[in-house]
Parts: sequence; C-alpha cells; structure tokens
Amino acid sequence: MVNIKELPKMERPREKALLLGLDSLTNIELLALLISKGTKESSVMDIAMNILIKANGINDLNKLTYNELIEIPGISKVKALNILAIFELTKRINTSITSMYVDLTFLINYFKNIFNDVHQEKCYIVLLNQRNQLLFIKELFSGNEGAIAFSSKLVISTFVKYNASKFYIIHNHPLGNPSPSMADIEQTENLIVLALGVNCFFQDHLIFGKDSYYSLKERKLIQY
Repeated sequence: MVNIKELPKMERPREKALLLGLDSLTNIELLALLISKGTKESSVMDIAMNILIKANGINDLNKLTYNELIEIPGISKVKALNILAIFELTKRINTSITSMYVDLTFLINYFKNIFNDVHQEKCYIVLLNQRNQLLFIKELFSGNEGAIAFSSKLVISTFVKYNASKFYIIHNHPLGNPSPSMADIEQTENLIVLALGVNCFFQDHLIFGKDSYYSLKERKLIQY
C-alpha cells in the first residue's frame, strides 16, 4: 500500500500540483487528488490505481459506470458521483466547442490559454469537417521537450472515427523557442502522407513558445 504520508512532501499529489502545476501529475496522481482520501485498507494512491485498472487505462476512464465505480474498494457513493460529475462536465465542455468555425485566430487564442501554464511538451491534433467546423481536439503526446512522438495508427484511426476532412497539428516548446526541430518537421511530413490515404488534408502545424508561435505553413517548411 502506497501511503501518501510516507511519501516525500514533493511527491504528494497536492503539494506537487501546487508547485509544478496539474500537468506535472501522473494519471494516478490526478485521480488521487480528486478522490482526496483513502481508507484504512487502501491508500488514496491504491484506490486511484484500481480505478485505472478497472477502466483498462485512461482512454476508457469516462466509460466507467456508477455501479462499476462503487465496486472498487474505497469508492463510496459520494466519491463515485464526484468522479462521474467530472466526466459529465468534460463531455459538456467538449460538446460546447464542437461545430465552432475554426481559423488561425481561434487556434492561437485557444492554445495560448492551454499552454499558458504547461511545463511539459504537449502535442494536439485538431480535426475539422469540410466547412472548417471543429470536430475534435485530441492530445497525442505529452513528455519532455525534444521531438513530438505519437502513434500514427492512433491518429489515422481518429481521422476515420470522426470522418475528418482537415487537420492541424499544434504543440508547444515549454522552454520558449517555438522554432521546429528537424524531427518535428519529419514527423509532420509523415503524418501528412498518412492522412492523405484517408482523404484528410493538412492545414498547418503551429508551435507555441512562451510569447510567440511558429507556423510551418507560413514559413513554407512543409511540402504538401
């Protein structure tokens, strides 16, 4: 059993989040923060881990039902409802932004807020229909600054699932310089080719630094 009180102070989810931001927490730590307290039999970290095991990973977490949650030792009826409320809010937020018209101004404003307090490199894909309406925004990668890396198979399946016609790649450089690396460019070029195979067309790759952004399309760094 992982006892929160036995962990070094800066490895405890609450203290870590306050110092480094919520994006620094692992999936288990985020759940532990939400659950708040453990029981005599199970620590809050153990309960969080069991939730992820029950869901078979983070991707299907929001598919857990009330009955499935309360089967997990340490999850009371109230905690189950708290977790389900988060799922419902997330669904409503996602629904509220879909079908919006997307242009460069929208993306700059939206992702400036997303990356404002992020300390890790993150990469997103933005899917549009033929009328430039938003279908879906998905995080593809989160890690140390270097080169974006993600599963091309996952991306292609996402194109097909949402019947997307167009896409943007958006990522950040937390250290400040938004200029792309050669690996960033190569990964983008590979994705453009794969997307063409399912009739989804590249719009741009935007990279955000601390105070500016970089457009690969504007700089003509991508051939497509």
